[in-house]
Amino acid sequence: MPLFRLAKFYGVAVKQVQAVNAIVDTMRATIMKQYNPGLTDPQLRQLVTAHIDDDSFCRHVIQQDINGIALDLREAHR
Repeated sequence: MPLFRLAKFYGVAVKQVQAVNAIVDTMRATIMKQYNPGLTDPQLRQLVTAHIDDDSFCRHVIQQDINGIALDLREAHR
């Protein structure tokens, strides 16, 4: 895959992660406003941990791609 297509793919993926994070943040704010749970509330903590760090996401996806390439190279040179 050409580099610019790869960069475009990751750009789209990051935007999708940011959109999901926006939904999670909106839900968390709604719950806080309507129910005012304590910060130790298990459901609220799940929403906090559901927030995805887009840099970590991209690093993970790139690492998975690199792992696949490395395995293919190893198999090709056996």
